[in-house]
Amino acid sequence: MQKKIIVLMLSLSSMAIAAPKKYPLLTHPLLKQADGTFITKTHIENMFWLRQEIKRVHDGGMKINDQGEADPLRSGVPCDIIFKGQKRTLLSLIELESHYVSFTPEELAEFDALFHLVKDYAGKVNAVLLDDARGAHEVMTIFIKEFCLKHHRPDSALLTWQKGTEIEHYRRRVTSFKKLSVFSLDLYDFIACLIKSCPIASQAYIDSKSSLRKKAQRR
Repeated sequence: MQKKIIVLMLSLSSMAIAAPKKYPLLTHPLLKQADGTFITKTHIENMFWLRQEIKRVHDGGMKINDQGEADPLRSGVPCDIIFKGQKRTLLSLIELESHYVSFTPEELAEFDALFHLVKDYAGKVNAVLLDDARGAHEVMTIFIKEFCLKHHRPDSALLTWQKGTEIEHYRRRVTSFKKLSVFSLDLYDFIACLIKSCPIASQAYIDSKSSLRKKAQRR
């Protein structure tokens, strides 16, 4: 019975990306000042891209370059996350992880290599947000604290983000597919809240996309 409950909880965690959510607005006064100034349409575009790539991983995909390295940028080629010849979603990898002790030496080697590749991919995706937040660590921390309070996530890894050590912190904290899932879902939801809470920058992004679409149609 307990195992069934754990599997159900993991299923609900995976569904969190696919299911529509009602994200509460972030209302800190600093966000009103940042909307359209510090946070621009380019930042909003990067946030949408970030959420897309997080969802890609949860759905069992990533991108790699010619050298077989994780590469979420445009040079990367989309591919499936494969273990033992089969495509695996993040949820299925978490389930497999619970049977880790029963793996053969060959399966252990393949699973560990896959984990580090997927972890590296998600880390490089996360680096885009860090680059955007460069020079505004204190402000971003305030927004993260409000998000975690409103989402009842007092133990979120996002709260331990420290200036200059973000990548090291990510590598140290994310030691399993389950922890990767929890971290990425928090980031996915935080970005959604931030986008929703920045109407000026979001509208500028929408207008820019609409303008580019109209130009393409006239050609």
